Amino acid sequence: MITLLSDHNCERQIRAIMYRLRRLGYVEQLDIEILFFGDVQLPANTSDEEVWQTCQAHGYYLLTGNRSAKDGEASLHAVLGRLVNEQSVPVITISKPEGVLNDSVYCQACAESIAQILSNAELYLGVPRLYIP
Repeated sequence: MITLLSDHNCERQIRAIMYRLRRLGYVEQLDIEILFFGDVQLPANTSDEEVWQTCQAHGYYLLTGNRSAKDGEASLHAVLGRLVNEQSVPVITISKPEGVLNDSVYCQACAESIAQILSNAELYLGVPRLYIP
């Protein structure tokens, strides 16, 4: 099973993308599930490092709308720079989170990008972050 962990600030977008993945047949084909912070006992204010460590410990793909880099060394960008290794599962970042909810073509493109990544998961190990469309 492939697990996507939805970042707390883009749950609606992830639900929309998951709907598209299901309609396109990828949920069954790739055996995809989605989890939310509450499912893994993470509060909304969990640090980027703890979120990333949780994902790595369980092999989850963090699906985010782009966490802020304003937090300096505590930012996801800094965490990735410090901790990613050749076996790390990448973070998948939605380039335009608002587009997922406002543009069905964009939402489908995001779903197809995620399916392509998950279909070729071994190619992306060690890549810190992947931006979809």
